[in-house]
Amino acid sequence: MPLSRGPLRRAGKAAGRSGHPRSRLVRTAHRCRRRRLAGPAPPGAGRHHDPAGVARGKAVVKRAGPQAGLFFHLHPARVAASSLRPTATLGLGILSAVLFALLALSGTLLTLYYLPTTSQAYGSMLDIQYLVPLGGFLRTVHRWAAHLMVVTVALHLLRVVACAAYRGRARNWFIGLGLGASTLLLAFTGYLLPWDGRAYWAVRVSTGMLDNLPLAGGLLRGLLLGGDSVGAATLVRFYAAHVFFLPLLLLLLFVWHLWRLRRDGGLARPGEPEQLLPARPHLLVREAALALAACAVVASAAWLWPVELGAVIDTVRPADPEKAPWYFLGVQEMVSHSTLWGALLVPGLLTVFLAALPFADGAGRYTGVWWGAGRRRSLLAAVALLALLVMATCLWLEWRQLRPAGIHPSAVMTILALLAGVAGWLLARSRRAALLAFFVVMVVALGGFTLAGWWRGSGWRLLLPWAG
Repeated sequence: MPLSRGPLRRAGKAAGRSGHPRSRLVRTAHRCRRRRLAGPAPPGAGRHHDPAGVARGKAVVKRAGPQAGLFFHLHPARVAASSLRPTATLGLGILSAVLFALLALSGTLLTLYYLPTTSQAYGSMLDIQYLVPLGGFLRTVHRWAAHLMVVTVALHLLRVVACAAYRGRARNWFIGLGLGASTLLLAFTGYLLPWDGRAYWAVRVSTGMLDNLPLAGGLLRGLLLGGDSVGAATLVRFYAAHVFFLPLLLLLLFVWHLWRLRRDGGLARPGEPEQLLPARPHLLVREAALALAACAVVASAAWLWPVELGAVIDTVRPADPEKAPWYFLGVQEMVSHSTLWGALLVPGLLTVFLAALPFADGAGRYTGVWWGAGRRRSLLAAVALLALLVMATCLWLEWRQLRPAGIHPSAVMTILALLAGVAGWLLARSRRAALLAFFVVMVVALGGFTLAGWWRGSGWRLLLPWAG
């Protein structure tokens, strides 16, 4: 009489669940990695402590409901209480995401009426401005959201450097740099689409600065313009990049950025034990409130300060002065002083600095703390004050037309940044202090040069607003 195979199958399944010794080692390694990413356990937490909520993430999602799956896929299940403070991140990441959503929504509606040809683009903008119901308001919302997104992304980069949040997260740092570059390109390609005189000359000046780059400058300019000058091919390329390629790239990088942040255990913070709270509702409520506030600010700005369409393009009589978009004014100002320093040395030095930062400052104390602590903050405050004084002196000499011909402000500020980095190393004996000192001077310099470009008047003469 044959025996039943049921007990044998159950025994085989039980043996499979027990697993090979190597499988147990792999599971143990994954568990240790999750605990390491989550940080140390607070006192009295016990051996089953799970700070980041990684082990209990599926259970949390199940209790919250299937509608919360995306939220928990891009956020840790549990967050540190210190990460919820407004000063931890200033909400810059969620602000950038909300502004991008506003851009996507308003831009989609604008594409229903916009015609991307040189003969019809300006006319379609007039229709949007004056004939389409709420068309002018919608266009103004789109413009304000674009400008504010450039600001919030730049401030987010500044916050990451100031808090050393790149430590141990080099991959996510480079994803963030890609997000910053994509944001600038998205704003720049959209700047041309109104096809008015202001947009035409701004794009012509900006792309003309590429000619100062050795080797690849002319090639990049040709790829952007589709020819030797701004024309029909340029408008089509900018339109395609603005409405499809760049938004898609930015969306993919944004999701990847959030996913990497979750995999790395949430926001970078000091290693001290601290209280952990469920992401829902604590983080979700704060993000929702910030999103509503951002929408209210953009709508109010669009209502109070509407954006007017510029004059028709006149290729015979250029604008005086010809200016790049405001986020490139600092580079244009430096190029006006010296092509070598403004177009090559300063941008190249900043690019190398940002690329090498996670490796030059890969470990140390005060991770997640603004500008370090104690003596380092005093040192950086002194460096910032000195940089402001030197920058103000350069602007005053330029305004009075007393600047010596061989002295370039961009060279002066770059040398000052290098000296500040050396001083930071000698005084604090810290690579982080040296890197931050260099970074602070360069931020002050870029801000000063952007203001100088903003204040340029007819004939590229510097006109300080308070001087009449």
